[in-house]
Amino acid sequence: MITVCAWCQRMIAADAPDRLLISHGMCSGCQTAATAREPRSPIVVVPVRHANLLPALQTLLRESGIAVLLDRRVGERRRSSDSAPGEERRQRPDRRAGPPTMVC
Repeated sequence: MITVCAWCQRMIAADAPDRLLISHGMCSGCQTAATAREPRSPIVVVPVRHANLLPALQTLLRESGIAVLLDRRVGERRRSSDSAPGEERRQRPDRRAGPPTMVC
């Protein structure tokens, strides 16, 4: 069995050369790097319409280590530009709702 580091793909150990099985582990260098990383702190994203609150939130949350950022997105990603607001996306009714109704 050959043991390979799952992060850096270095060979860690090899036992019984008659068996060609590969197992994954973590080498000591990668373990040290993983434990040395500090945990990520949360981030608060403020919408553009509330941009006036940004300085106050940054001041209040500075001591706790929480970052406050202004949302830089230009438009909604999920809404397509070709459909009008309020227009139904689905062309047919939901199958779970029962048989379709006839509209004249």
